[in-house]
Amino acid sequence: MRRNVRLRELENQYAGRLKDPNYLTARQQTNDLYTDTVTALRGDRTSTVDTAVQAQADVVKAALEKEQGAVRQLRERYSDLAEGMRERVTAGTVTADDLTTYWKRIVEIGQASEEAGVSGNKFLQAAQLGAKGVYTLAEGTLKASSLLKRLRNEFEATADALVESSDQFVDDKNYDDSQEVARLRKLGAGAMLTYLGGAGNTVFGEKFWTRLGEEGRAGFMDALGSFDAEDFARLPATLLQSFADKMGDDAQWAGVKVRILAAIGMIADDAGKLLDAQTEGKLKDLDLRRARDQFSEPDYRQQRASLMTDQETARWAREKKGLEVAGFKAGDTRYQLSYQEHQNRLTDITIGGIADRTKADEAAGERAGRLAPAGRGRHW
Repeated sequence: MRRNVRLRELENQYAGRLKDPNYLTARQQTNDLYTDTVTALRGDRTSTVDTAVQAQADVVKAALEKEQGAVRQLRERYSDLAEGMRERVTAGTVTADDLTTYWKRIVEIGQASEEAGVSGNKFLQAAQLGAKGVYTLAEGTLKASSLLKRLRNEFEATADALVESSDQFVDDKNYDDSQEVARLRKLGAGAMLTYLGGAGNTVFGEKFWTRLGEEGRAGFMDALGSFDAEDFARLPATLLQSFADKMGDDAQWAGVKVRILAAIGMIADDAGKLLDAQTEGKLKDLDLRRARDQFSEPDYRQQRASLMTDQETARWAREKKGLEVAGFKAGDTRYQLSYQEHQNRLTDITIGGIADRTKADEAAGERAGRLAPAGRGRHW
């Protein structure tokens, strides 16, 4: 808006003198200032987005680390509690007070889990279940002292398995994988794709197959499936195309590849609309300058044809990409018809330019005939 106001001021100031070098210089400086300002603003926006994405990643990472730390600490409390009771049962020294104190500790750890917001964690619940199992066995040992030897043998086998299971749940591969998938999902579609095709992958999906277990891979695919084409369209088209190329024809990634290609098409459509708007603006400016006799008729026709040719070439590139995404190849009838239409459009642009030139030449000839001096024309 500011640029257009300034250009109108210059046109009013130099009315009738639009070829004045001072006017042309001031007009160029105004347009240059507009271009530099828009470029700077776009750079600021990109920097702001990058900062926001990093801040979000830091918050998610801190929250996950806090939750994992709380789960690990509470699991260790359950494990230590169960181990202490196991030693008493083995030694045959369990008392009613020991059982009462033991149960109070289980309750306290459960309350601490709720305060930390991790009481619903399935691995922590398994650790609690193991500790309660130890209590049941210890209570049975106390009530049936005559069967202590048999209970000791059963307890040692069962309690060791329960404690071992409790330790395993936290360190289990499935738990680690679920935390990693949750982290990537919160970071967004870009993080999911980078995990598959970014650093650490000599081939696409290497980390997916080598670092995640079976359940982890299933969870990853579920998370990846939650992102649609619009989510992927927020990423740069060149990055999406590189991932699509790396996927190749692997059936494992067929579904996500379809959404990626659709996203690339959406990005291209947006870019095409912007290009069309820019071209229309340039054509209007060209017509205005022509009306003011700022350049010759041949130059006008050449520039107009060039703009329209560039616009049509870009349109065909977008349509071609859409055909390829839909599975059409160069030899298919649909592809050939679209390509022929593109060629016809280019021909129309060329023919239109020739027709305009012919009309202009005929008009110039008629004007010259009317202005010819008397006595040099035909005599009757």
